Amino acid sequence: MSRRPGMARGTGRMKAVPPWARQRRRLVGAGAATLIAGASAARTAVAAAAAEPAPIAPWPQKPVRVVVPRAAAGTADVLARAVCEHLGREHGQRFVVDNQPEGAGVQALRRVVGAPADGHVLLASDAAVTLAAPLLQPGLAVDPVNELAHVVLMADAPLVLVAHPHGEVTTLRGLIDAGRPARTDLFCAVAGVGSHGHLVCEQLRSSAVADLTAVPYRGGAAALAAVLAREVPLAVAVLGSASALIAEGRLVALAVSSPRRADVCPDVPTFAERGLPHLTIANWYGLSAPRGLAAPVAHALQAGVQRWLRSDAARALFSARAYQTMPLAGDAFAAFIDAERRRWTPVLRAVLQGTPK
Repeated sequence: MSRRPGMARGTGRMKAVPPWARQRRRLVGAGAATLIAGASAARTAVAAAAAEPAPIAPWPQKPVRVVVPRAAAGTADVLARAVCEHLGREHGQRFVVDNQPEGAGVQALRRVVGAPADGHVLLASDAAVTLAAPLLQPGLAVDPVNELAHVVLMADAPLVLVAHPHGEVTTLRGLIDAGRPARTDLFCAVAGVGSHGHLVCEQLRSSAVADLTAVPYRGGAAALAAVLAREVPLAVAVLGSASALIAEGRLVALAVSSPRRADVCPDVPTFAERGLPHLTIANWYGLSAPRGLAAPVAHALQAGVQRWLRSDAARALFSARAYQTMPLAGDAFAAFIDAERRRWTPVLRAVLQGTPK
């Protein structure tokens, strides 16, 4: 008997699929078709260029600066450096990572939006900077969806709630039980105000652990270091950044935010398994540019990133850090961001009310 849409595999029971999840699947499917069409268009453009003068100067003509709105050593930084190394080899030009984590990435966003749209300044875009930045600074006057050219989406990464192995709380059930009596010491480190880790923490507080308090740090690496140093008992970070520490026994994982268990820590339950399906959240990472980026430059970037994603080096990195590739580019990538914004803006607005900036 064929399995109907929404039926859990192997169970015979119907399982509701949230509208946002269906939208994500549609966008990813459309993105794969977009990339195939884009590759065909790129070949056509190359053939045309052989017969006619090139409409724009060759790219890149000088070093390309990739502005990362996060601190060094975090997931956005790791991905940016890996793809920059690949693109630099392909084009025989330097691709330089410029970390600008100040103001939850607002400074990075402003710099890229105001740069020339010639492909020499790019943004390592992620969920936090495109969704939270306008809410963090209402006077920002920048629309990250419409005032950037969203070139290519690279990866989707689940988050993990971790604790110190010798701390009071080492399981999700233990955390929920610990939060039942009123207390003021349940602090959770997150990678900045408005990050997806912040969302996980706040939604966990609103649904299960009333006294949990989010403590923003300058990036995921700093949040994990705070738990290792016993500054705070808990942290929410991208799983890939924490997986080695979990494997070494220096941190213990309480739950992951992916729809199913991650291969890098198969014994760790998902939030959904523990009755918290609304905490199925993933961060995402891509490359964006100032609006008006020429199509040949966008195609060159998309093709280069896709070649990197198919490389052995990228596959090894993604496997070790539990990243998933997401084949979205151009308009499909922009539509994905718009859908994410509509899903998360009401939640972010509620989270950021009263949060120190």
